[in-house]
Amino acid sequence: SFCKKVNNTDDIVKKIKKIENAWLQKEDSELSMLSEFYSLCNMINKSYNTPYTPKDKRIMSAKEYIDLHFKEKNCLSSAIEICQITQRRFNDIFKVHFGTTPNSYIISKKIEYSKQLLSLNYLSIADISEMSGFCDVYYFSKMFKQEVGINPGEFRKGNII
Repeated sequence: SFCKKVNNTDDIVKKIKKIENAWLQKEDSELSMLSEFYSLCNMINKSYNTPYTPKDKRIMSAKEYIDLHFKEKNCLSSAIEICQITQRRFNDIFKVHFGTTPNSYIISKKIEYSKQLLSLNYLSIADISEMSGFCDVYYFSKMFKQEVGINPGEFRKGNII
């Protein structure tokens, strides 16, 4: 037996619960459950072969700052100042800890926020773009489509209740 710290324990536990529920409810086919099991084995194998990196408190503080201030123009530079390291080093450490670059993380936060605002039909897409922290509506639309797969107007139409 062995014990190894992993970074994605929540994902593994969710996968196990999904397999257990499918087994107990017998609603999925055997092939579907077998597929989920192999997916679980793959996740465990990846975790086993990936070296464990403990969370750096400076990066965790910077991420918390980003989570609160992602709409602000100088959010990333302020987060880097919190860590007191170079931007390149910050980008490297952030990617190791969270699996994405700081810029991609900030854009995804802005997109998630804009999705919430799009459900409010009284705001224009230009206003939502500005409120979400994007520099202009064209860049917002481009990034939204890249992230979500449809443009903001189509997203809004699909979410009308």
